[in-house]
Amino acid sequence: MELTTPLCFLVGPTACRLAALETDYRAPGTYNRHRHAYLETHWVTAGRCGFLAGHESVSVGPGEFLAIAPELYHSIKAATPDLQMLSFGLALDGGGREAPLERLRQLRWTRLEAGEDARLFSMLRTAAFDEAFFREGCKARLALYLLRLAQSAPPSPPRAPDAGREGRDAQAIEEFFNRNYAMKRGKEALAGRLAVSVRQLDRILRKSCGMSYREKRNEIRLEIARDLLETTEERVEEIAAFLGYESASNFTAFIKKRTGMTPSELRARRG
Repeated sequence: MELTTPLCFLVGPTACRLAALETDYRAPGTYNRHRHAYLETHWVTAGRCGFLAGHESVSVGPGEFLAIAPELYHSIKAATPDLQMLSFGLALDGGGREAPLERLRQLRWTRLEAGEDARLFSMLRTAAFDEAFFREGCKARLALYLLRLAQSAPPSPPRAPDAGREGRDAQAIEEFFNRNYAMKRGKEALAGRLAVSVRQLDRILRKSCGMSYREKRNEIRLEIARDLLETTEERVEEIAAFLGYESASNFTAFIKKRTGMTPSELRARRG
């Protein structure tokens, strides 16, 4: 769902916002390995969904939700035909060392019963975002949800938060790579998306993720390649084409260089 105006709120000194919302997600099969710059939650209302979170498998059934940390690669590997799911992302844009939500910044994933959060999830699923009463009530419940989630997270070392334009750019960059890892001339397209020059984009990428465009793209490609090789029966040629390689030999050389193994050897390792 596209929000007409941002849904922003505070939890202590931490500026938070609803960054993404899919009110009726139905998975026809699987989706590819990716990650976000925000905390993502999937609430299953019917059916069952199997995720790969990091390199751990987790199954989520009716009445349960899965919260996935920012920057953690994940994918849906299985879904029953009757799957119905609410999905939303919460960006944590600010806050200091003592922020109530600091523990969430290193969270990997957690699966919980919805319990009292089911009311919030239902509000997100059915609400009209132009109603001021709903917006204020939803902000309060989102804040409580984050605090409860933080209580279930293990302590973690503090990390400098993203803020302002840099935080928004980091999210836009992550989402771009999630969808456009096979695009030709993607660097120019991303620069246009951020309204900067290609040279400025190089500086932004180095500052936000410590990588060049090519290095960032290859990181995403490697994650997806490993995921598909280890969990599907797709042919190497099909995976290579899917990722944007002109030949299977180029793809094989890439995998060998990055992992020390050929695609066939990687596939043979799966249990």
